[in-house]
Amino acid sequence: SQTAWRSAAATRVQTTLIPSIERTITAAERERFTIRLHLGISDDDAFWRQHAGALTAPAWLELRPSYHPAQPGRVPFNEMTRKAFDDGAEYVVRINDDTEFVTASWVTAAVGAL
Repeated sequence: SQTAWRSAAATRVQTTLIPSIERTITAAERERFTIRLHLGISDDDAFWRQHAGALTAPAWLELRPSYHPAQPGRVPFNEMTRKAFDDGAEYVVRINDDTEFVTASWVTAAVGAL
């Protein structure tokens, strides 16, 4: 978390990531795929513990925060991916909280490339 954040609305997840997902995932992709955003959060992150539930997204985008033991110098990518898989994910795209998608239909293009 950043000390300047006072609410979920101020975070890059809310200002950049979620709006870019909303802009670039087409209606056809929303019909074909279940779109979920799994948020991996350190279990000692007081900001996200308080504010994760305040993030807003369109109804078709499921927000799924999960808390993982904080470990200096390590991000639990394997554990986060396992959580997504256990929740039924067939495809996983690993991104950061400040990722911005710019290309429409990127989901179809990515799945088609596999």
